[in-house]
Amino acid sequence: MLCAVLVPAVAAAAPSSAPSAAVAPASGSPYQWAFGGSLSSVYSCTGAACPNGTSTTDEVTSLSWNIGASWVVIYTETNVSLTQTELELETGVSVSASFSEAICETTSPCVAETLSFSVSGHELSAGYTNVTPGTVTLTAGPDYPGSPAAVAVLNAASHEAFNISGNIALKVPEGPVTETINENFDLGGSESAQIAFSSPLGIVPTDPSVGDNWTASEPFTASGHYISGYSLSGDINGTSASASHWAPGTVAASGTLEVNGTDNGTRVLYDNYTSPAKTITVQEIYLTFSGGNFTASDGLLFSSSDVYSTIFSGLSGDEPAGPGGPAVAAPGLSLGGTNAESTFYAAGPGFVGANVAGNLSSAASAPGAPSLALNAGPEPVSVAQTQYSAIASPSSGGGGFPLLLVAGIVVAAVVVVALVMLLRGRSKRPAGPSSTMPPPGAVSAPMPPSPPAPPQQGAP
Repeated sequence: MLCAVLVPAVAAAAPSSAPSAAVAPASGSPYQWAFGGSLSSVYSCTGAACPNGTSTTDEVTSLSWNIGASWVVIYTETNVSLTQTELELETGVSVSASFSEAICETTSPCVAETLSFSVSGHELSAGYTNVTPGTVTLTAGPDYPGSPAAVAVLNAASHEAFNISGNIALKVPEGPVTETINENFDLGGSESAQIAFSSPLGIVPTDPSVGDNWTASEPFTASGHYISGYSLSGDINGTSASASHWAPGTVAASGTLEVNGTDNGTRVLYDNYTSPAKTITVQEIYLTFSGGNFTASDGLLFSSSDVYSTIFSGLSGDEPAGPGGPAVAAPGLSLGGTNAESTFYAAGPGFVGANVAGNLSSAASAPGAPSLALNAGPEPVSVAQTQYSAIASPSSGGGGFPLLLVAGIVVAAVVVVALVMLLRGRSKRPAGPSSTMPPPGAVSAPMPPSPPAPPQQGAP
């Protein structure tokens, strides 16, 4: 049932405070559009009303959860020249979730096993991307072969901060003894980076067709820095332990970034804040970036993906070993999800947001687990600005966390497992003072990131 908590608890994406730097030279007034969505699920039951509530053994005596998330992204487009446009993206996400469950392992008398879990977080990011006409190379599809005109990136800059914090408590009857585990975890990071291409990097054809596949690659130069990591603390049967790993790093100075894209077909998006609801038909574009430590979210918000990788390497480096047993292993961990995204594209406005519903369609297979979908779509800019202000407000609680749902879920799960094993190993040793490693520059409650300076206009 823990899976049922971890998966829906880590949800969604998107803005940060608008940069004050003027865009120059601008040939007209900036144009804005917005995209966002939310989800919520509240449930509680007792006794026979619960899933498996009438079983003779393993009877669920109580179950409850409360899950909420909101995501918003605001696009601002300004014409720089006849061949260059600057896009500013502000994106933010907020999430909170709590879960509790009690199960009777026997019926006479009832001996309850209890589990509770809570998590909260938010992410704030901002970025500039200069685009210009370019090309991509088709590899398959109805328009193959060819090198059609495409939206291409000259350069970009980004700044983001995120974290996830939470607690898990477990009581497990083991005969006459009840084993107790209480854990707190906090993980997050921040990054600031700039990237420029020697020639414009094509991202998506200006007029794609369903089934088209394409690729493009260009050498880049970059600069930037990041810090990310985690802190764990807790106790098992009264024995305390803690661990911390926060690591800074620099963004790769150069390389070749490759993008592969696929047009997966058309979708109709609904703006449900208007009456009647406005609709827009878009192409669902799946983009994968490789060859460099950069990815693009919400279409064109370029940032370094190493800020997430450091969390995994830290967890791997701090793997504790139980007495007489192997170290806690996390085989197969990867951040493939961080370098790929399904985005919505329409001729005219260009990218209008990202599709994340598929990542939340089924939270878990456990009885009673919620099935969630983030219903996102276009919305009025005024609505998005209000939503963003709520996410950015310190009263929103929690820290922050990325739209990278799969990565976030895996990180949270590994954090819990690593801490449990750490505590289990230490609980079998003679009691002693707990070890603590203070995090350098912890980001458990990050402030909204300072907007990056716009990339130099017209510069590669």
